[in-house]
Amino acid sequence: MSDDITNTGGNWRGYYLYEPGGRRHAMSLELAFTAGTVRGSGDDDIGSFVIRGSFEPEGVRVWWTKRYLGAHGVDYAGVRDGECGRVVYGSWSIAGQGSGGFRIWRGAVPVDAAIEVEAEAHVFEADDAVLVPVRSR
Repeated sequence: MSDDITNTGGNWRGYYLYEPGGRRHAMSLELAFTAGTVRGSGDDDIGSFVIRGSFEPEGVRVWWTKRYLGAHGVDYAGVRDGECGRVVYGSWSIAGQGSGGFRIWRGAVPVDAAIEVEAEAHVFEADDAVLVPVRSR
């Protein structure tokens, strides 16, 4: 892939969903993409968290664990899209407890801005991505 996600570190904004068409839960992240690893931190309506994961430098897949400080972790799997991979969308899951969709984008555009965005959740089973549409608002 010609897009270079390593140039997209810094401020990211986005949201996660508990169910299709459900309320957007805003998140603010600071991410760095270097040599196939994703590192960062952020905040959402649950609390502060750290991000540790990986990405395919020559592909589109991105995956990480969002671990709330002193609490549980949430696994994220997604794909990058847009110019230079500046949008990442996919699905999150907590083993045996639930799952949903998410979408994040590079920059400071807040979730509640007057722009309309849609998320598409990807559920990864083995090496195949199954597209599951998730509509927001």
